[in-house]
Amino acid sequence: LHHRHDEAPEHHLPINLQAAIVKARDYYNRLDLSPAYYAATILHPRLKNYCD
Repeated sequence: LHHRHDEAPEHHLPINLQAAIVKARDYYNRLDLSPAYYAATILHPRLKNYCD
């Protein structure tokens, strides 16, 4: 959608937040699908405490 700034829908923030929550939940649920996702998360220096 292409809206001018002054014509942008008022509800764009809740829609985008909901999309971000769905995407984050999808990535979090992938940890259960394969030990490789869990291992990659643990081995990443920034994320090593994410699964604690």
